Amino acid sequence: MKHYYNEAEKKAFAAKINALLDQKNMSQSDLARAIWGTGKNKTAKTGYVVQYGRDRISNYCRGEAIPTARALKELSVALNVAPNDLLHGGGYGPTRQPTKEAPVNDINLSVVAGAPEMLRLQLDVLLPAAIAAQLASVVTANT
Repeated sequence: MKHYYNEAEKKAFAAKINALLDQKNMSQSDLARAIWGTGKNKTAKTGYVVQYGRDRISNYCRGEAIPTARALKELSVALNVAPNDLLHGGGYGPTRQPTKEAPVNDINLSVVAGAPEMLRLQLDVLLPAAIAAQLASVVTANT
């Protein structure tokens, strides 16, 4: 499902990530290491060896991208915050007004206390009936 985020929302997410990095005294490379481990390095175009994933973290910190649901979970675990707090704590959610170009598609993921391998998924999206029925079948079959 495609998500549409405007520049203000991307900047709000960037501010949230940067504030958490400052609060935890972490660099972008530290966060990338916490998510993807220490053995994954790459050589940048400049010739320097950099931590794998650092460029992706940099994009989030500059407000150029919003993470996928999987990356959001990884970020939340590494920063010890709920995924929903990363997004909705940064000005997302019900305050967004839908437009034809940017419909509101709220998808909330939150970690289940005592079961870190599980996530609670909450959807508030407008879908064609056939796709909604397929999604409901998948969810029902896996719960």
